[in-house]
Amino acid sequence: MSVETDHTFARFDWPAMSRYVETRRLYVLVSADKRASCLVILPKRGVGGRDESVRSRALLDGHLAGGERRFPASS
Repeated sequence: MSVETDHTFARFDWPAMSRYVETRRLYVLVSADKRASCLVILPKRGVGGRDESVRSRALLDGHLAGGERRFPASS
């Protein structure tokens, strides 16, 4: 998995992440290393519609444990 912004580029192998949490607007991937404070935040606005959201969730479910879904009003 790679994450690119205007200023940085980072690449993570799936084993580097342990799980993810889903909110209405985000997928938040959590580091497998308990001593590291690594999060990868993926905004859903970058996902093109419901079909792509379903595929993104399936990809995360296939690679990461604990696809916890949280949909608080403020997310």
